[in-house]
Amino acid sequence: MMFGGGLEQRLRKELARREHFSILLPMPEPVSAPDPKAFRDALRAVVAHAGATVELHPLMRNGVPAQRSSGLGRLFPIKAPEMSGHDLFFVVADVAIWIAFHDRPIGDADEVGRFVNPEAWPGGRTALSSHRAHIEICDLGLMGRRQMSPPDAAFNRAVAVTAAAAAVVRAAMPLALLWLPARGALAPADFRDQLARVLAGRAPLELWMRWFFLRAGEGERPGVITRGLIPFIGREIEVRPSPRPESEALALAFATASFLIDQRGAVKDGQLVTPVPGLSARVRLGESRVRRGLQVIELTIPSPRKAG
Repeated sequence: MMFGGGLEQRLRKELARREHFSILLPMPEPVSAPDPKAFRDALRAVVAHAGATVELHPLMRNGVPAQRSSGLGRLFPIKAPEMSGHDLFFVVADVAIWIAFHDRPIGDADEVGRFVNPEAWPGGRTALSSHRAHIEICDLGLMGRRQMSPPDAAFNRAVAVTAAAAAVVRAAMPLALLWLPARGALAPADFRDQLARVLAGRAPLELWMRWFFLRAGEGERPGVITRGLIPFIGREIEVRPSPRPESEALALAFATASFLIDQRGAVKDGQLVTPVPGLSARVRLGESRVRRGLQVIELTIPSPRKAG
């Protein structure tokens, strides 16, 4: 299979390879791979409103995966995986997609639990602890000769993976949706709203972006730092701790990400921005103050002026 080994090895290998998106769907019981043409039709129904095309990948000869010698390594700049009847390949709006059905857990409860942000999903770790199998969806890159900017290509590839997950969810409800490279978990009940965002051409940030609170100093409330935005905007977002409530720091991070991705906006070093009405922040472009080597858009909420 694509990564092999435990979850941590899976993550290390992904980070070592070229940029790509994948989603893991932990299941309570093993799920058999559906008929490829039936799944293609289900996927077409998901993206019909957006006008995207869905076809069987050339690797799917007569509706079944071709053997390893079929030249996958020549079609994609990755090592050819071992393919089986549990693997399906599609092309969604020029994005090659690989779907694998595994009859084993992703990893142990602690490994899988690390995907969960307890502040965002308090019961997530408990929900994931009972999974016995999983489905993996991965983008294998763009096909064809259409040229687009790296952020646009990343957006299209992420959309294709998300749409494929929606087609799976229609037939078999997972216990969660685990998104890489953000390494975040989304509750199935929240997926419908995020899918609606995707089909409307907006980023489903609750799925594609993970966030963490930053430790606050005396007289401050926690700030926020993101993970998963680099493919889309080239940096992460870091909202510095301030006297304002952490809910405002979180709203600032989400609103800024939406402005940069959905509206194709831009910010400059030193600029004062107001992505949330009534809440302004000063921009600094540079290295994170809490994660060495990470380039961020740092947002600092100005301290209120003291009277007198």
